[in-house]
Amino acid sequence: MAVLAFIGGFAISPTLITVLALVEAHVPAAARTEGLSWLLTGIGGGVGAASALAGRLIDAAGARAGFLVSLGAGLMCVAIAVAGQGRVSPHATVAGQAA
Repeated sequence: MAVLAFIGGFAISPTLITVLALVEAHVPAAARTEGLSWLLTGIGGGVGAASALAGRLIDAAGARAGFLVSLGAGLMCVAIAVAGQGRVSPHATVAGQAA
């Protein structure tokens, strides 16, 4: 299990770097702190909600069922990424700023 957790941890840094870069690219400088705060609040809320859901699921159906929360979250992230793929340009700039 420790090996799987270690391997899974490799996804955390690239994901955080990507979402922070997206906020930096799409949020005007004057609102960047607020944008990053909303992002990190969402991450914290998601972690808290997933922990609560996994705990209830584990209590009701056993430890193996708790992994369904991680699987569901991963699938939801893939769906959101695919759905939003056309909305984010690789050459995105904040309105009024040159690339």
